[in-house]
Amino acid sequence: MSQWRDRLTLRRVRAEHRDAVFLSYIVMMVVGIISIVPPVCAGQEFDGPYVFGAGDSLAAVAQACGTTANDLLRLNNLTWKTLREGQVLRLPTSCSARPTTSVRFFSRQVQLEREIWRGIRGRRYVALTFDAGGELESAPQLLETLIAERIPATFFVTGAFASRYSEWVRRAAAADFPIYNHSWGHPYFTRIDDAAIRKELERADALITEITGRTTRPYWRPPYGDRNGRVLRAAAALGFRSVYWTLDSLDSYGESKSAKFLVERVTNPRSSVEESNDFLDGAIILMHVNVPSTSAAVPEIAARLREQGFTLVTLPQLLEQ
Repeated sequence: MSQWRDRLTLRRVRAEHRDAVFLSYIVMMVVGIISIVPPVCAGQEFDGPYVFGAGDSLAAVAQACGTTANDLLRLNNLTWKTLREGQVLRLPTSCSARPTTSVRFFSRQVQLEREIWRGIRGRRYVALTFDAGGELESAPQLLETLIAERIPATFFVTGAFASRYSEWVRRAAAADFPIYNHSWGHPYFTRIDDAAIRKELERADALITEITGRTTRPYWRPPYGDRNGRVLRAAAALGFRSVYWTLDSLDSYGESKSAKFLVERVTNPRSSVEESNDFLDGAIILMHVNVPSTSAAVPEIAARLREQGFTLVTLPQLLEQ
């Protein structure tokens, strides 16, 4: 009997030792994780617009800012149905003063990797954005119209376009229109490697900075809207955050569009989740500088949006808290 008791005791001791070792291992893992993932302070580390991500907890964001998820939605003129990935959120002023928190998605690098789909809502701002990557064509007419009509606009310019039409780019910059990066040669970014991505963005930035005196950072727009997670991470590593669009005017898609079509498309869009008037709140509109019908449509687009109670702004104005 004593022999069996000794065996049972030995098994119990071994089991207790095994459990203790396992518990120690778990503790070391937790401590290691905490030590290598430093807490992120929303006010100190994050210095740009907060973009909501698919994996974010709105409740956690709200808690870090000392509010509730529903109050955060109301502040941004959003509902659970209309909130989606890529939405820039206006945060309460108390958020920047919050103590250190472990909410990872406030970090600058995580945010840079997130693409912007729509600007801040609730202020009835709309940003007209124009891509410049082809021939000049009607671009001079468009630029003069924007200046004469005092219509705020934002440009995404390729290095190749800037190289050929430097005077146009210089004129746009002198008129205080923001100019951001649209790559050098307008390739499909998912088809090129990270080294080529770096070359495309940095080469374009260098030339446009030389022409305008201003860097194109921190924003860029992928040619053709062609991007994936790898592309966004590669661009973010260079300090560029992607800006997509809320509404494509379709001015460069398919057959030529009339000015009337573009006016209707932009000022009265169709949405399956909300009325067009609400859908345009915080919207980023995509158009192109060298489409004649776009140049012809822009004055009417601006007039109608203003009649609907919207304020036309540049991209930085749309995103600022």
